[in-house]
Amino acid sequence: QDVLEQLRRVRSEKLKELQRHRKEEEERKRKKEEEERKRQKEEEERKRKKEEEAARQAKLEQERLEQEEAERQRKLAQEREAKLREEQQRQALARLQEAQEQAREKEEKRRAEEREREEKEREERERNELALHTQPSMTYNSTENK
Repeated sequence: QDVLEQLRRVRSEKLKELQRHRKEEEERKRKKEEEERKRQKEEEERKRKKEEEAARQAKLEQERLEQEEAERQRKLAQEREAKLREEQQRQALARLQEAQEQAREKEEKRRAEEREREEKEREERERNELALHTQPSMTYNSTENK
């Protein structure tokens, strides 16, 4: 019976040893799985952060491009406005010069007419004076005849 008892004890100890080994193995397996989950979670977090940073950079780049385009459009609008003002000024200057030219021509014509009128008046006066001098005087003639 001692032998049987001893066998039972040995068998019981071996069973306990086996159970302990199994528990240790399960604990190692559980820890390994836990570590793997933790590693995957960290990897996913790194990946998520990387994607977020890439999205943030893309958004910044898009904003920069939009600002550049807005600036380009603003400059084009300024250039168009400047060209329009320049053209309007050019046209206004051309109208002014045309008006000045017409005014000058009108003034020249007026002066020419004035000179012509004065010349005719002078000639008329000279004719009248000449006629007075060349006409025999009535009083002179009448005294001559007497």
